Amino acid sequence: MADTENPKLIIDMTKLADLYCGLGQVSLHYAINLSADIQEKFNLNFLVKPNQTNEWGYPVNLLKTNALRRHFSQLNSGFDVWHALHQDSAFIPAKGSGKFILTIHDLNFLLEKSPSKAQKRLNRLQQKANRADAICFISEFAKTNAAEHLNFHNKLVFVIYNGVPKLSDAMTKPQIAPQRKFLFNLGVLMPKKNHESIIKMMSYLPDYDLLIGGGGNADYRNHLEQLVQKLGLEKQVRFAGFLSEEEKSWAYHHAEAFVFPSLNEGFGLPVVEAMSAGLPVFCSNKTSLPEIGGEFAFYWNHFEAKYMAEMLVQGMKSIAKTPDYASQLQSYASRFSWKKNATAYQELYSKILSL
Repeated sequence: MADTENPKLIIDMTKLADLYCGLGQVSLHYAINLSADIQEKFNLNFLVKPNQTNEWGYPVNLLKTNALRRHFSQLNSGFDVWHALHQDSAFIPAKGSGKFILTIHDLNFLLEKSPSKAQKRLNRLQQKANRADAICFISEFAKTNAAEHLNFHNKLVFVIYNGVPKLSDAMTKPQIAPQRKFLFNLGVLMPKKNHESIIKMMSYLPDYDLLIGGGGNADYRNHLEQLVQKLGLEKQVRFAGFLSEEEKSWAYHHAEAFVFPSLNEGFGLPVVEAMSAGLPVFCSNKTSLPEIGGEFAFYWNHFEAKYMAEMLVQGMKSIAKTPDYASQLQSYASRFSWKKNATAYQELYSKILSL
């Protein structure tokens, strides 16, 4: 059992190097909320890349990555608890050198990679699971999905939901923004996000525009733009590209609804983010989305364009009959906070040290 008076805790924060990716944002908000009140309980350390600057606002001991740490796990010793905040970490501690907690966000690579590449990644992840003393997931769906492909060997398994950062109070209207009422979509432009379905849906919603935010795959964006042209929807569908926090906040607060037909989500942050602004959500019934959207989202069971449009129209009519619907959404979204996330992990760190 480790010395619990001042146990040494290290968290892999290497994704802080890319704050514009999803895991970069997860790392940043976790760093802020964890380091705010944990330092009296733990000797807190972050594993970061060599040029990392302090983005989280609290003094923390930093351990820098290098090639030797990647290939020789025995160099990652000397800590009571090592937490890999995501499953793609290239750094793990050697066996017998303290407790190891692994957080798994999703197994999307099983669908996105070729069978041979997917199997290689799955094998590497199984090796990390074998080393772990506890495995965490960001949703019940992610846990269930992983259990179909990984052997947990009766290890401790937990679900700790991600938090949702507060939207910016400052709002800036994007340069490419509709001039009339609009639907909003936000996410990386990639096939699993299923943008084609909501673009085709717009043919049956002449009273709405659609604003699509997010960067990503250039070829996929070209494909979507060609689809817009083919359907004659150039005046209805706009691609805003990457949105700043102020522009994103403006879109959430000015749209009529958030539309998110994604086919594969480990959590589905934009769903809760939209709800935190009181914005109605229409999303697919796939993977984690029903779990995260709960009873407050509207779910498409399939992606036939006319059906999707009709469901949205009917949903908006029902919302109009519920005056406090926006406040209900905001209350529900408040369940997903980074403070709750950090508190749950602090409790886990203490629990794992007591075993």
